[in-house]
Amino acid sequence: MCGVSRGRIVGLEEIVSRGDLRRFVAPGIVRPFRPSGFDHELLSIADAAVQTKLPTALVLPVPGTNTGVLLAASVLVAHLTRTESLTAQVALVTKQLRLRSFYDSLCCKGERLVDYFPRTVVTRDGTISEIGDRPPALIRTPGRLHFVPELVRIRSLREGLNGVIVESAASDEDVLHQILTAFERRVPVIYITADPYDPILPDFEESGVVWAWDAASMSVLIDEDSNPDAICAEVDILRETAATTFEVQGPDAEGDFDRILARLWDDLGEIQHHPGGLTFETVRWAWGVFRALSQLVVPVEDYDRYARPAWKTTAIEDASRKAEMFAANTLQHEDRDYWSVLADDFSDAAKAARISNVKPEGLVRWVRERVRVLWILVSLRKLDFIGFLSLGKVRGLSEIAFGGIRNALVRGSNPPATIANGSKASEQRMHGGSSWACKAPDGISDTNDSGKMSATKFNNSLAVQHRLRCPDVV
Repeated sequence: MCGVSRGRIVGLEEIVSRGDLRRFVAPGIVRPFRPSGFDHELLSIADAAVQTKLPTALVLPVPGTNTGVLLAASVLVAHLTRTESLTAQVALVTKQLRLRSFYDSLCCKGERLVDYFPRTVVTRDGTISEIGDRPPALIRTPGRLHFVPELVRIRSLREGLNGVIVESAASDEDVLHQILTAFERRVPVIYITADPYDPILPDFEESGVVWAWDAASMSVLIDEDSNPDAICAEVDILRETAATTFEVQGPDAEGDFDRILARLWDDLGEIQHHPGGLTFETVRWAWGVFRALSQLVVPVEDYDRYARPAWKTTAIEDASRKAEMFAANTLQHEDRDYWSVLADDFSDAAKAARISNVKPEGLVRWVRERVRVLWILVSLRKLDFIGFLSLGKVRGLSEIAFGGIRNALVRGSNPPATIANGSKASEQRMHGGSSWACKAPDGISDTNDSGKMSATKFNNSLAVQHRLRCPDVV
């Protein structure tokens, strides 16, 4: 088994660097990892967290990576090298099912980690379910990697754990706070998130360390063109992430919907002290309704249309009625008034969302502008036309983007563009002769929802105004 080195601790960073850690990509075919500069720093931080048992939160630049299971392997290997025994037990709290099969593929010098540290699954009632078989000589060794789909299930594993790796998607703020308090730096706890505003980060900042990467530091660590065998994420993805900028749009002034959401936030804070039942399940449900309202980017009726059949959740229109029913059945009489107030909050928020939620309209404007730019690039041969149409077999794309050109017709793959200077228009074939044809109504101006659009200064030498007819996609 790799990693054993008498007299010193060998962590995952060293094992990966010297090529010991590999993965099976096909029966009998083993492929080594090739860590990037970013991976080396990430693994070094994980090894330090394991050795010092300092609670550590990692704010990764990309979500949904294999990092969690590899950090869990780091804890297992570190314990093995220190004790030379297969007794380590690590909990990996994750909702990513694919990480289970990925762990099965990991090996060190041809020996599968899962043979030495089998994986289990902690079920909803706390039962530890053993998965797979192992060599007869290793049956009695207690080492395990426990896959935990929800952090609340970890209570059945608190005794005997040598490490806890938690992904944010499977986390629970209250339970994680309890774990940090209970372990008190006796067990390494590593938290993984892609959200720099994750509400759990202050707990780690107070009791341990929060490690994050900005664009400048990532650029220094990404020093190669491509690396499909990287650990956290492919180098190209990290490079694009480092170069990504975000634009946050919002209303200029506070509206009725904002004020009602602020009131709802305050009342939910009080509800946590008046759950009305033996558990906090209903409180969690109420916070879920608030999250749906605050992030609503579609009309209420569109959200409600899919809430119950597709997402198995409460429709916004039904939230007030459900809170009223719970108010009438609270175990503690003093909790009743709080839930009645919350029911009124949900009713007011639903009404305000229909009238004054500006996000749906803002999203439509954003999509229209993106499609406008795409069509300009197509017409100027900056973007392949086939690629543009392959965005989806959308009937009425121009209706979504510009209000609609119903009688447009598209044939073939080479679009013309009509360039108008003043009152004189000339039609120009952008790709030469083809069977492409486009018909659009005349007299459509740029100021209304139409199939025409204006663009100025495509580059430093071009300041003329182009009027481009965007065809409907059929």
